Amino acid sequence: MGLPGSAFQLVMVILSAVLSSTIRKSRLIVLVFIFLVAMTGILMVKLLPPTDKLPRLAGFWLVMAVSPAFPLMLSLAASNIAGFTKKSTVMAMIFLGYCAGNLSGPQFFIAKEAPEYHVCIALCLNGGNQLNRPLTVLA
Repeated sequence: MGLPGSAFQLVMVILSAVLSSTIRKSRLIVLVFIFLVAMTGILMVKLLPPTDKLPRLAGFWLVMAVSPAFPLMLSLAASNIAGFTKKSTVMAMIFLGYCAGNLSGPQFFIAKEAPEYHVCIALCLNGGNQLNRPLTVLA
């Protein structure tokens, strides 16, 4: 069941790499597109009825489109911040935020909410937007 999602993830990584390297100043546009695809997948999982199993599975696969976002955010920060100390500090802060999200994210999958997971989906839709806002200001 994971192979189609991983294949889509690989396609998104290659597509984002090709687009951001061939089209000048397109990294932020590609990053926004990636987040929109992932948010579409989250909304598909949340809003479609549980009887529509295949479209909900496709929504789960769309969520995997978010994988090229982290390297794009790192490259945006690296190219837009001058000075070694500032750049190192910002990269460390981005990495700490990434680690904190990976550590705390699974804690929001509350067992009594299964299989809907309202808190987790709401956090994915709203919390991710709040956390990524400082990065778009840097660009």
